[in-house]
Amino acid sequence: GMAARAVIGQRTFTAQQPVSDDAVIGAASGIAFANGMLVVVDDNRVSALPRNNRILIYRNIRGVLPEPTQELPISEIRCQVCVGKADLVLGQTDFVKHDVNLSQSGMQHPTAVATDGRMIAVADTDNNRVLIWRSIPTVNNQPADLVLGQPDFTTGKANEGGQLPTQ
Repeated sequence: GMAARAVIGQRTFTAQQPVSDDAVIGAASGIAFANGMLVVVDDNRVSALPRNNRILIYRNIRGVLPEPTQELPISEIRCQVCVGKADLVLGQTDFVKHDVNLSQSGMQHPTAVATDGRMIAVADTDNNRVLIWRSIPTVNNQPADLVLGQPDFTTGKANEGGQLPTQ
């Protein structure tokens, strides 16, 4: 029965804005947290709108969240603990777009993410593949380093298999 102390991805605790930008998540369906970094899948498993086809990275989420025992100040800001603007977006060229894309940097219906704080893996569901970044991306729409489940980054057929590069 404990109430949340902060919200990430909407401008208030009760908002449900269906937009795409750096402060609003359309439909979170998977998250990963490591080394103070939060990685969020912004798409959904039931194909409800919005389908943003993207991954949001919050590099230092601890820096914007209040400590569990910290007193929350009262001010005219409607929701002082509705915090967090994403630092990077994967799968889109910017925070506003939500295009479907079958490429080394695009996605179609991502549904899960994993990270150890050094690498990121994304289940790019409707492209029938897993995308892997060998290091944490540093720019928006950074291309993935590896693809699993497909022979290359431009094939999205089911049951295609794939090879790891020999490097």
